[in-house]
Amino acid sequence: MQKAALYFDEIDEQPVKRSFRGYTPAILATVLCFFPIGIFSLIFASLEKKSIAYGRWDDALYYAKKGQIYVKAAILFGFVMWLLVISCLFALIGLDD
Repeated sequence: MQKAALYFDEIDEQPVKRSFRGYTPAILATVLCFFPIGIFSLIFASLEKKSIAYGRWDDALYYAKKGQIYVKAAILFGFVMWLLVISCLFALIGLDD
C-alpha cells in the first residue's frame, strides 16, 4: 500500500505524473550548449524542485515543461553556434591558400 502512496497525491487521490527531469539536463545545456538560455533552464529546474518540495504538482509539471523547452532551445542554439564557428574557421583556413 505504501508504493501506491508514492504515485498518488494523498489529499486529492489524483495520480501524479512523474516526468520531472531535475537539474542534470539544465546543467548540461548551460555548460555544454548555450549559456544565456541555459540559465533560464536552471531557473525553471529550481522552481520545479521547490514546487515538488511544497507538494504543488501542477506547478512542478508546468515548470518542468518550461525547463525542457529552454533546454531544447539551448541545445538548438548551441548547435547552430558551433556550426557557425566551424564554418568560419574553415573559411579562414581556405583564405590562406
